[in-house]
Amino acid sequence: MKRQWTEQELIEQWTLLPDELTLMASLADYNRLGFAILLKLSLLGLCGHSL
Repeated sequence: MKRQWTEQELIEQWTLLPDELTLMASLADYNRLGFAILLKLSLLGLCGHSL
């Protein structure tokens, strides 16, 4: 995983998009953070599963 990120890269890679927020709408509050992290890791190819 990349160790040095510019501010712009962080915004581009880790901001949740509207369609991603829609996926989380039905989740309980306490599940949303974990889901969001796994979703972004998966989309970045850093998780064992890809979407």
